[in-house]
Amino acid sequence: MPEIDVKTLHLYQQLAIESGKLATIANNVGMVLSERAQEQMDPFVRSVRDILLQLGNPQGGGWDGELREDDLFVETFHPNSATQDSDARALALRGEAVGVKITHRPTGINRSSYSKNSQLANREVAIKSLREAVAKRWQSEQR
Repeated sequence: MPEIDVKTLHLYQQLAIESGKLATIANNVGMVLSERAQEQMDPFVRSVRDILLQLGNPQGGGWDGELREDDLFVETFHPNSATQDSDARALALRGEAVGVKITHRPTGINRSSYSKNSQLANREVAIKSLREAVAKRWQSEQR
């Protein structure tokens, strides 16, 4: 494989960072506009995120075991009507996106939550679970 010069590496890093931001914005815009807009954008957002997950951390240096906000992809979704929690089910029936899925880019580990009645509460549940899973992975890799 040919060696990449510093300028090209820097451009790659910037492209990866900006693509992640664009995917997040497109996901949020789709939710605000309509369910149809969300459906149209979703395959492209997922494709960009899948590519970025394969690229790993654009800052380089490998993963050091830390869970950083910059390493996370946060997606929101509409829980289905089969959701067990009555408040979350009511929000799902009204079409409100309260479910949260968080992916840790360096490891590919993800956690979701949709049992609470707000995105913020679901984010807290998902991040706590993700933090535990990432710590467990780090410990196993250190052995």
